Amino acid sequence: MKYKKHQNCLRFCKCNATKAYIELIIPILSKHRDNYFIYTLNSISMRRISKLYLVIVLLPFLASCGNGEQKTNASLVDSTATKECYIAIDGKDTAHLDLRISDNGNINGDLVINYAEKASNTGTVAGKFNNDTLFVDYTFHQSTSKDQTYKNPLAFLRKDNKLALGVGVIETSMGRSYFAKDKPINFEQIKFIFETAPCKN
Repeated sequence: MKYKKHQNCLRFCKCNATKAYIELIIPILSKHRDNYFIYTLNSISMRRISKLYLVIVLLPFLASCGNGEQKTNASLVDSTATKECYIAIDGKDTAHLDLRISDNGNINGDLVINYAEKASNTGTVAGKFNNDTLFVDYTFHQSTSKDQTYKNPLAFLRKDNKLALGVGVIETSMGRSYFAKDKPINFEQIKFIFETAPCKN
């Protein structure tokens, strides 16, 4: 009965980490409560001090529960992202690009490039627009070596509701590939121009 009232607060805590901490701290508070509050002001009731101490102890964990709810809300925002689908054809080679555009400007999607005479590429893209140019990192594997993953930068120029896949000089440093800063990306002599297409899903 010493800490029965404190146990009631478990009903209002949705965070498992908070519950575990409360269950750990309540017996300690109850066991040493009399010794601890003997040094407090006699004019303040032990009940008020106990509640105040418990609230202070729980604040960081309640905040962490709030952060978890914010993360959940963020995932809901991503689920309502706008979807755009494109297809590009160059001779016997084709490419399919599906983009999901979040309200915050972040873009994720899928890119599959099917070559008639060499290994195809299948992977995901992630990035965002800078003015009229979409810069993404393309993480993919080839049909002939699915166990090996590659990651290259790509740039798409948006014009007339089309996306032109640019060609640029790629440099690698510290295990990361990026476009050379002193070399412009060519959007004129290119292979793939993506046009809008119906989304399958």
